[in-house]
Amino acid sequence: MDATATPPVEIDPIAGAGTSRTSALLKVLSVTGRLLGFLVLVFVALILLMLPLWLVFGRAESLDSHRAMALFALAECVTFLGAAWVMARFADDRPFSSLGFDVSRLATDGLTGLRLGAAGLALALGGAALLGAVSLKPAGEPGASAIAWVAALVLLKAASEEFLVHGYIFQVLERVHPGLALTVTSTLFTLLHSPQYRGDWLAAANLFLAGTWLGLMYRRSRNLWMPVACHFTWNFLLGPLLGLTVSGTNKLNLEWTLVRLEGPAWLVGDQFGLEGGAATTLALTALVAALLARRPEARTSAEPLASRVQDV
Repeated sequence: MDATATPPVEIDPIAGAGTSRTSALLKVLSVTGRLLGFLVLVFVALILLMLPLWLVFGRAESLDSHRAMALFALAECVTFLGAAWVMARFADDRPFSSLGFDVSRLATDGLTGLRLGAAGLALALGGAALLGAVSLKPAGEPGASAIAWVAALVLLKAASEEFLVHGYIFQVLERVHPGLALTVTSTLFTLLHSPQYRGDWLAAANLFLAGTWLGLMYRRSRNLWMPVACHFTWNFLLGPLLGLTVSGTNKLNLEWTLVRLEGPAWLVGDQFGLEGGAATTLALTALVAALLARRPEARTSAEPLASRVQDV
């Protein structure tokens, strides 16, 4: 045996465990700090942007107009995007496109989102129709101007919710675990609609499933185009086009009705509308399962940028 050979180095398992715990603690602190920074920026920006709008549309009757709601939704979009850009640029040192805005995927992911939104709603509505809970009863005629404003409102509102829930917050939580990101953001998505479902547990469960479905779209595509397009399509078809209640409110509706729900509340929802019934529960469960079972797509050129947040 060679007397000059270097003896094997013994690794202290206790020291290794301590290092692992320290690394995990630092990651949690990093994630917490980034989330708090983002939320503080959102709070300050909302005050600065919303105050002028409140002064202009201060009367109660003005706040319910589609134009006023669209402007408020636009302010929300600017707020969430601005706060995310500041955090990505100065805290994470990564470009704006890494937040889920790869322009090269806009058409592909956007069209996929449109198809998923239409197919998802068709699945929920079709299930209720098979049980005789849906009837075709056209009534009213909306104007072109009203359609334009409500379409803008639905798009901006869907975009603002996706920018908040599945944008920077989702990406930062992914640093800990993708399952944590899905769980926390789906809970946040549910809480954003809590004034509408008023303790209806089935509506809350469906909102959680919807948040998970949309989160999986971002997780698979690494872009926000798909969940935004899907969210917009579902809401626009359900409310302005079909004339049904959207997430417990009729504020998105026009003077127009195409179909009526005439089934039991457990199937087609009560005050929350179709999204609060078992027909939607079954549809969303199937849609979430389908995305979970699908193999992840090949990584695109934008994905390394999107994943850099996990290494900061």
